[in-house]
Amino acid sequence: MAEKLIGLSDSAKSKLISNGTLCKKTTPGSEEYVGRFFSSTLLSPDDFTYKQHKAAYKAWLDAKGDRVLPCRKDLDPLKMPQALGDLILLRPEEKDGKQDFLFRLYGTNIARRFGSDMTGKYVSDFQTEPPKTLAEQYIRLLTERLPLYGEHDAPP
Repeated sequence: MAEKLIGLSDSAKSKLISNGTLCKKTTPGSEEYVGRFFSSTLLSPDDFTYKQHKAAYKAWLDAKGDRVLPCRKDLDPLKMPQALGDLILLRPEEKDGKQDFLFRLYGTNIARRFGSDMTGKYVSDFQTEPPKTLAEQYIRLLTERLPLYGEHDAPP
């Protein structure tokens, strides 16, 4: 299986792997890059290879300014039209006594690839394992309050 990390430039990939921010996880039939939390000064929008990633990360950096994280009111999806169809926005909520996440925005390109629009639904509504695993990362995001980069093979 060929190594892949298609969302980042080669130099950014090397930087994240060498400092331990990113590690490769291979399972039978699947290859993923599992990210760890990193300082937002570690990557620039130009480190990303896709225009959608560049636009979203630039908008996120602009919205956060000198703060650790942007305020929700400052993060406007319409300010990143190149990324809008590939963007997911989640709102943390408690559901049935457990931490869950409501999909406030589920990009049309993502919905088309996966066969359903999850806008207005919860991560816990997924019946497959990958979203439940991602939910663990979302919970950590709430406490770590730092960006996270990773790539995951997801079956359609």
